[in-house]
Amino acid sequence: MITREAIDSRLHTPPTSKVEPPINTNLQELPYRELSWENFELLCLRIINKEEDIEYCRQYGEKGENQEGIDIYARKESGEKHTVYQCKRYEKLTPSVIREAVKKFLAGKRAEESDIFVFCTNADMRDTKLTNEFENQVKILKKRGIKFYPWDQHGLNEKLKGYHEIVKDFFGTEWAKRFFVSEKVQYLTIPPARIINFMGRQKELRKLDQLLEKNERKVIVNGLGGIGKTELCRHYVLEFEKKYNSIAWVNYTKDIRLSFFQQFFDQPDFKKKQNVNERYEEVVTFLNKLDENSLLVIDNLDRADDPDLEMIFSLRCKVLVNSRRKIKGFKYVDLDFLPDDDCQDLFYDFYEGEHDDKNVDKIIQRSGKIPLVVELLARTAQNGAKSIKEFLEILQEKGFNLNEVIPEKVETSWRNSKHQMKFIEHLSKVFDISDLKDDELKVLINLSILPSDYIEIKKIFEWMDLETKDPINSLVKKGWLSQSPRSFQIRLHEVIASVIRNQRNIGIDECRNLVSSLTAKVNYETGENPIDKIHFLPFAESVLRNLTQDDRGIALLSKNTAKLCHDLQQYQDAFEHQKREIKITEKLSPKKKAIDLITSYNNMAQILKSMGKPKMALKYQKIALKKQEKKLIKYDSFLASLYNSISVIYEELGDLKQALKFQSKALQIREKGAEIKPADLSNSYNSISAIYRKLGQLERALEYQLKAVGKIEEDSKPNYPYKALFNNNLSMIYQELNRYEDALHYQLEALKIDKIIYKENHPNYVKLADSYREVSSIYYALEQLEKAEEYQLEAIRIVEKVFGEDHPELVGFYNDVSVIYKELGKFDTALEFQSKAVDMEEKKQNSDRSSLAIMYRNLSKIYKKMGKRDDALKYARQAVSIMKKIYPDGNSRLNDLLKNLESIEKLKGGEGYHEESS
Repeated sequence: MITREAIDSRLHTPPTSKVEPPINTNLQELPYRELSWENFELLCLRIINKEEDIEYCRQYGEKGENQEGIDIYARKESGEKHTVYQCKRYEKLTPSVIREAVKKFLAGKRAEESDIFVFCTNADMRDTKLTNEFENQVKILKKRGIKFYPWDQHGLNEKLKGYHEIVKDFFGTEWAKRFFVSEKVQYLTIPPARIINFMGRQKELRKLDQLLEKNERKVIVNGLGGIGKTELCRHYVLEFEKKYNSIAWVNYTKDIRLSFFQQFFDQPDFKKKQNVNERYEEVVTFLNKLDENSLLVIDNLDRADDPDLEMIFSLRCKVLVNSRRKIKGFKYVDLDFLPDDDCQDLFYDFYEGEHDDKNVDKIIQRSGKIPLVVELLARTAQNGAKSIKEFLEILQEKGFNLNEVIPEKVETSWRNSKHQMKFIEHLSKVFDISDLKDDELKVLINLSILPSDYIEIKKIFEWMDLETKDPINSLVKKGWLSQSPRSFQIRLHEVIASVIRNQRNIGIDECRNLVSSLTAKVNYETGENPIDKIHFLPFAESVLRNLTQDDRGIALLSKNTAKLCHDLQQYQDAFEHQKREIKITEKLSPKKKAIDLITSYNNMAQILKSMGKPKMALKYQKIALKKQEKKLIKYDSFLASLYNSISVIYEELGDLKQALKFQSKALQIREKGAEIKPADLSNSYNSISAIYRKLGQLERALEYQLKAVGKIEEDSKPNYPYKALFNNNLSMIYQELNRYEDALHYQLEALKIDKIIYKENHPNYVKLADSYREVSSIYYALEQLEKAEEYQLEAIRIVEKVFGEDHPELVGFYNDVSVIYKELGKFDTALEFQSKAVDMEEKKQNSDRSSLAIMYRNLSKIYKKMGKRDDALKYARQAVSIMKKIYPDGNSRLNDLLKNLESIEKLKGGEGYHEESS
């Protein structure tokens, strides 16, 4: 026997076969026959060692024996029995070889120690005769409680797609390069996990393929929970993936917008956005570029009212969805109950005792022929060490029979809640039979209030304060949890979660560590990016949905979740979470803890303000202020913040006198507070300046804006965005006072700061263009046209670099530079840019027609300067025609266009303006 240590050393020994580089560049298969038998054995060993959850493996046979195959034992952490791999290299594989391999295996002592037998070969086993023989041997081995899997040429190719290093070691760099590059399909998200136990459903698979092949490009798989919708979609993707150029698999969490944000890989043209909506728009733009030979799969879309469903139907690519809901617009594939024969095969996949087909059929009838239930029953019988007959008697005694509640015709959802509760009650009887331990119950209870999706085991350890993996491994073995074949992740099916929640009136004391952990996970400090916390949002919201008690821990989780939702611009969700936090805090907090409520009311005000409800925001803000003022702390920075917030709301409501009143109170506190930072004081000066500016009191606005700029200069660590903003605001005031030299000084200062902030790799680099454009406008006002041209062209260069030359964002920039060129007398260049601007504006949907009218006027003036009076007249008339539909007679903007038209008409000999000529 070769020891584990010897095997480990062989794993790092380079292969001795020399494989010639490939000629064909379109590779999907590797040349296994060019490997010596020793290197084929070593290749299999390397792959086995990469398989997940391997505790150890050992190889039988003496080195140097003249044989063309080896036997390898592999033991997994999650099981007591072995997996046996028999590796054979053949020139030609026949059915008799497969029979002999199984016969030899069963005759040896290893069969009693194993539950899986894998036949590894370099041959292709997709031939009909080989496939039929393999299925015969599957049935023989199944009776002994052993599963039989093939690793043939096709299967090895699939496995080696994940192991670039192994392919390179055994076949060389050129084979590795072309083998990996040549794969057709591109996964845009994490691909679905490979399936081990998938029974039947060939009819449904064919129907899916036929529908997606035809014009029915939006297909939905419907069925009851646990009937196998996800498995069917997963199997379809893995079976037919090479038909597509690209595939995206999205696990639906909360809504389409959040699901897309969380799960799409970064594409080359994606930028680092700061909120969900911006990234969602990026993903949609990317998806719109996909052709009809791409596939988007959305797993478990459980909201028929998702606001972004309409977007799905606008995509050119094919879309496959599974759901328990009926959703209009899709072509339906209803997933019926699993056929009896497939149910029996599935049962024996998880039950290793003596076969008893007659009684298994009786159990299957009681299972409702739902795959999830069949598997759960088989595992429960297996782990209870019950014969099939004994287990059937237990089910009969408990009164378990889903046929009493499941309709003959499959439906996507239950007819009513009473019907659903009966289904859950029957499954609860299996829960009672399972005899779960306390630590296993703890895991199930906590998972039942989390989303029904795969969760990393290391997260569960942290959140539930587990000491060992034993309860998780045991629950996987018993069938209550499923483990991802790809990684160390586990999942509690939503149907089973419903059973757990029905069995136990779950309280927060059973989930205290989970609640505390998630409260910390969704919290973040000032300066941190809320996007980094978005992964935890579905978990926090699921816990809040399933735990209904009034508890301080729930209140704190609600508060942190509300803040995260607000900063992610999910305002309605933020409102609901904050409302719950206030309700609990009002009930539980004594008067001396009023500070908790002050913060709560203040947070609610900010949410309502973001929702566009300033009057309601003001109500909560005043409640917070009233409670804070009672503290009688004269120079309280938090009180100043409340005054500032109320001022901002009054300003939004248009009540500038009240806005000034409260902002002045905030300033008074900040000027006298020793702990106040220069940044806070400069913010107050800037806010008061903005109010005076709106009141038309420009000199007072200038006074406070100069203070804002001066104070922020005192900060040893200045906030550059605010510093740029304050300088820009000061420049604007000087422009309104017609003091353009002063305006230019501060606008150049703002530009200097913006150039520090918005470098070329910055996600908001395009904002730098606005600064250049603003400087250009001041130079234009100062009649320094060459300088105006220089800065405007730099602004255009930045926008074109970010968006390309055909982006609507360029309209205003092209219009502005055209005006500059007209004043410079460069009419051809002015015409070129103005024509571009007009063309873009005409193509814009929901365009501001008055803006188009102004551009037509500008175009007419250029043509007038160029002496092209017919063209000048044409666009002058179009400008007037548009503006007449917008403004009444006597409007100043309309009068300006009429004067322009009149001046051109005089050049044409006094022709009058006629409505029909426009």
